[in-house]
Amino acid sequence: MRHFNKNALLMTVLLPLMAQALPFEPTTDPAASTTKWYQIKTGTHYMYSNHASWDDVYPSTTASTDDYYLWCFVGTASTGYTIYNRGARAYINGLFVSGSSGDNDLSYVEMASGNNFYIYYNDRLGQVTQKMYIYYDSDNNCFSGTNGKVDTFTSIEVAIEPPTPPTELPYETLTATDYHVPHNVLSNTGVEGYAKLIDQNKSTKWCVVNNSGAWETIWLEFESDGWFIPDGYVFTTGNDTKSVPYRNPKEWVIYGKTFEDDQWTELAHVTDGAGLGSENTTDYSFDITGASVGYRYFRFEVRQINGKDTGDNNYTFQLAELQFTGTKVDEPNILPYESLTATGYNIPHNTMSNTGVEGYAKLIDQNKSTKWCVVNNSGAWETIWLEFESDGWFIPDGYVFTTGNDTKSVPNRNPKEWVIYGKTFEDDQWTELAHVTDGAGLGSENTTDYSFDITGASVGYRYFRFEVRQINGKNTGDNTYTFQLAELQFTGTKVDEPTPTPGDVTGDGQVDIADVNAVINMMLGKASPTAAGDVTGDNSVDIADVNAVINIMLGKTPPSGGDPTAQSLTATGYNIPHNGIDNEGNEGYAKLVDGNKSTKWCVENKSGAWETIWVDLKSSVPFKPTSYIMTTGNDTHSFYTRNPKNWKIYGRNSESESWTELAHVTDGTGLGTANTTDYTFEFNGVTKAYQYYRFEVIEIGGKYRWDSNNYVFQLAELTLLGVAAQ
Repeated sequence: MRHFNKNALLMTVLLPLMAQALPFEPTTDPAASTTKWYQIKTGTHYMYSNHASWDDVYPSTTASTDDYYLWCFVGTASTGYTIYNRGARAYINGLFVSGSSGDNDLSYVEMASGNNFYIYYNDRLGQVTQKMYIYYDSDNNCFSGTNGKVDTFTSIEVAIEPPTPPTELPYETLTATDYHVPHNVLSNTGVEGYAKLIDQNKSTKWCVVNNSGAWETIWLEFESDGWFIPDGYVFTTGNDTKSVPYRNPKEWVIYGKTFEDDQWTELAHVTDGAGLGSENTTDYSFDITGASVGYRYFRFEVRQINGKDTGDNNYTFQLAELQFTGTKVDEPNILPYESLTATGYNIPHNTMSNTGVEGYAKLIDQNKSTKWCVVNNSGAWETIWLEFESDGWFIPDGYVFTTGNDTKSVPNRNPKEWVIYGKTFEDDQWTELAHVTDGAGLGSENTTDYSFDITGASVGYRYFRFEVRQINGKNTGDNTYTFQLAELQFTGTKVDEPTPTPGDVTGDGQVDIADVNAVINMMLGKASPTAAGDVTGDNSVDIADVNAVINIMLGKTPPSGGDPTAQSLTATGYNIPHNGIDNEGNEGYAKLVDGNKSTKWCVENKSGAWETIWVDLKSSVPFKPTSYIMTTGNDTHSFYTRNPKNWKIYGRNSESESWTELAHVTDGTGLGTANTTDYTFEFNGVTKAYQYYRFEVIEIGGKYRWDSNNYVFQLAELTLLGVAAQ
């Protein structure tokens, strides 16, 4: 039996301009929701892509609406048509194949007279190369002949929506938003304009000709239609790069930012063109390492190209495509600015209204045209402070001061020494987050933002104090001291409400003698009892809480039972209906927890519908689960439908107990499609230790694409992390 190459996935059909109607409706974008998809029937056989190996096209005597039987036609009658397969996603992978010798399915095209053409294909059943002759009659009907035999050629429109792309992006859709192209003698918006770089069409290109006598940096800014964590990018060279390799970029930088108002973050910088070749219309892939948050806005900056044009003083740059790969994420919780509410203040000797048009609340109203202004007429500056809270918890990583509308004239009003404090819960002690003593970094321009870092914060805070200990100087001509700022805003990462650390009564991140004293003061009535002071959780603050804090201090009781670690598990039982694979073999259920990512648990259900499966697991000791890790299989990127989509994890402490549900994911959120990759999920609200666990797969990503009755599930590893019971 012969095997065919990947040229079969995509064919280019060159047609003359036709006056008559086509048997199909062409499209310009295979990913569009309005694209028409067709079955192609030649005689008694339907053409489909065999995605078992992702590179063959076979005939089938059975019609199907499976994606691998569906094709669309891209192009125009004057430029020709490219046929894309929907199931193989050739249009997203960006494959481009030229014609071959005629011994492969759908291999190449030969022109006939008038509106007619041939498509060479291989009759796999008989292994005889056939020539399908397509022609039109006077009524625009389409027919074919196979080596002289007339067969009906049928294009059947299939009215179904395009497939939902996997979470892991093959390529991300981008839109150009701005550019900088000095001394370009070509049209910036024409057939080789900047937008062609990201149109996902390799037959177009972005071309810039600089005739100034020296190359000048150009850049293009663009945005995605959503956020994603980039892990790489692909350059596609132009259609004549082999002849003019000096047009390739040599030094370039790629930047990203999460929100439009953010500062640019450098994602990649190449200085020597390494990895970029000079073949025509060829993809060259590059990694982006270290990105951990979602980005939506990007800049591609070309600082240098390979050289100038031959024979003149022009410098020409070109690329056909720039495309990103990565993993889609929801809109990140990284705060552009956090909403704050003032809760208290200390403003001695202020001659202005504390609550008026320049009162304390103006500092955090997110309105730069207002300001907080304090005039102290005591003859010396006295410390002022403002307390405020967020509407949720976040880990602060920085803050921004906005100067007042007349700061340039009165820079003495700027703060010179200030402290910012935070606390997680209202009853906690204040933790110093930032302390500046010399005003460094704060300029004197009007209504201008100045950013400062907060380093070392690792827990979520909700309550804050901004304390101004000193300003730049007194007012000219009198004995008053005036402070002003238009805005104080925080940046950071939102988190859920933190769980208080047992024993850390003061909330300073450590358990020490201050916590003992805090509990004693609560017992003696010198301070109001708080939830943090009730270390033992018996709804009272007493000597037992003092002893509990001391034991934590002395290391006799870990503050949280210790750090979560991966727990050793043994598979003890399963329920796997209609599995076509050996349950206890090389891909059996025990491989899910064998600690080896190169093996996997794989289940093939041939019943025509997925049925819930489960595996029971046992730990050597009870532990309180905190999180779990799913590791995808070694070929998940090609077979992403094998991932679980709807799953549950249960726990119990004896085989006679009923199961308690610990986690339930219904939409596969957070599980990507990269091969042999860890994806972490949290157990939220689990406070009890368990020794027995059940992992239940209720639904998977989809059916086994080339057999409508098969559903295949796989995972390489399931790792449970937790704290062993004391």
